[in-house]
Amino acid sequence: DRFFELTVVHEVAHQWWYNVVGNDVIDEPWLDEALVQYSTLLYYEEVHGRARYDQVLRTWQQMVDQAVEEGRDDVVGSPMSHWAGRGDAYGLIVYIKGPLFFHALREEMGDEAFFEALRRYYQTYKYGIAEPEGLLSIAEEVSGQELDELYRHWILAAEGR
Repeated sequence: DRFFELTVVHEVAHQWWYNVVGNDVIDEPWLDEALVQYSTLLYYEEVHGRARYDQVLRTWQQMVDQAVEEGRDDVVGSPMSHWAGRGDAYGLIVYIKGPLFFHALREEMGDEAFFEALRRYYQTYKYGIAEPEGLLSIAEEVSGQELDELYRHWILAAEGR
């Protein structure tokens, strides 16, 4: 079933994003979880086609739009302590809004540069601890673009606040 497939693919993606490329799961839990969730979406694109990828993206964007309308949007880049007592906010913001950042980054950079940036990010931080600034720096270097505003919009801002 789809939930089982999603769960297995998500956990397998953690072999790259967290197990090999580590990050601070207390202060920056979004870094691996959002990238793992986006990697899961990339699996769906490869296995089930672009239409399925687009369908999931639309659903996620609708969920984020609804959260904004209801004043439930929050900052993806928040530490774990921020999420205590916030119900399902962590799941919505980190696992749904977070991957939308990676989609926006891919759209901004183009496929070739985006996937090259992921390769370099992996090579640079394998068996180490990555930081968001490192990811952004590599993406900017590979693409030749200034991506701070995109990062601020998706990771550091809450539209509903």
